[in-house]
Amino acid sequence: MQRIGLLYLLMILWSGLTGQITVTQTIFPQAGDTLHYAVDDQPVNIIMTPPDFNAQEWDFSMLQPRSSFDLVIEEGQAGSDNSLFPDASSFYAYGSTDTYLKVTADEVLTLGYVGNDPLNLGIRLDIHYNPSLVEMRAPVQFFDIRQTSSVILKTFHPSQWPASSQLPVTIDSVRLRLALNRLDVVDAWGNLTIPGGRFDVLREKRVLFVEKRIDAKVPPL
Repeated sequence: MQRIGLLYLLMILWSGLTGQITVTQTIFPQAGDTLHYAVDDQPVNIIMTPPDFNAQEWDFSMLQPRSSFDLVIEEGQAGSDNSLFPDASSFYAYGSTDTYLKVTADEVLTLGYVGNDPLNLGIRLDIHYNPSLVEMRAPVQFFDIRQTSSVILKTFHPSQWPASSQLPVTIDSVRLRLALNRLDVVDAWGNLTIPGGRFDVLREKRVLFVEKRIDAKVPPL
């Protein structure tokens, strides 16, 4: 099965800029940071202009935060499952999921997470991306184009799967296989107005293709 996700990211610069907008590594999350998210899940009059080589004006000042949450970035060693991700420089908890990150000079990488499985089978697993998933990079400028891919391979015992007892056959082991391919394009730049202020931004469009499979080993095969 293949699913396509589309995500627009507006990367905000917190200081005034002149000339070409460049997003630098100063926006990378570090241990000790708290990221505050405000969500309007019923936005109105939001117009996402098509790609253009001219400066854009996005007026989203009418957004109303209907929900909000905080992500507290902590040292990687503070995570209860840090031994599974020894290269993690930081992690954050959201709900029952702990996500482990590695921050380098030019990238923020998601190494993996411990939480609900990616197919929503109802199993708590430790998931590792191979290679690590690029969440942020720097520097970023208008018309940057990047293609990335990652794979998830996770084997588990059927006893961990609540639905296994309902299957008509006996399963020896189960493996999840996911292939992720993503295309990132910085397709616009300009000024963004939101309830919190007015900012110089770059707009990045992400198209994600996800192929999901389940392999089961059935005796005597």
